[in-house]
Amino acid sequence: MNKKIIPVLRALAAGTISAVLTFAFAPQASAAPGADDHTEMAHNSSDARWADHQAKLQAHLDQAEKRLGINAAQQPQWDALVKAIESPIGERHRLPPDADAATITRQRADIAAGHAAKLARIADATAALQAVLTPEQQRKLAQMARHAGPHGRHKMHGAHPQGEQPAQ
Repeated sequence: MNKKIIPVLRALAAGTISAVLTFAFAPQASAAPGADDHTEMAHNSSDARWADHQAKLQAHLDQAEKRLGINAAQQPQWDALVKAIESPIGERHRLPPDADAATITRQRADIAAGHAAKLARIADATAALQAVLTPEQQRKLAQMARHAGPHGRHKMHGAHPQGEQPAQ
């Protein structure tokens, strides 16, 4: 495989994983009236996971902004990227328990299309940000994107070339 494509594929995979996790931790639809306590507990647990996910995402974005050294002139493009990252993937609909295979597969295709659309928004916002960054900031952004992967070994804010320390 072409070595220039591998980082792009890694970034795409990382974005897909991020999108999947965002969807997975999205708050569930409200329980129907008269639902039992178990359903309500699951809903509250989902809300707690979503709040925790949002707090972690915000911390990662804050660290990335600090590491890049975003200045006032670059702030609109940074804010657009953050908005794209935080944007919802789409509405989540519960399937009836007796849904047929075609309905289940169609829902999965719709979810995948939502992920692809979100990744395209993130890519567009990243390109707009990259256009206003200095060469050094561009290098840092590329390094951060390169090491943001699905394996959890690297985080966008924590990937540092050898010898480079994060901005304090």
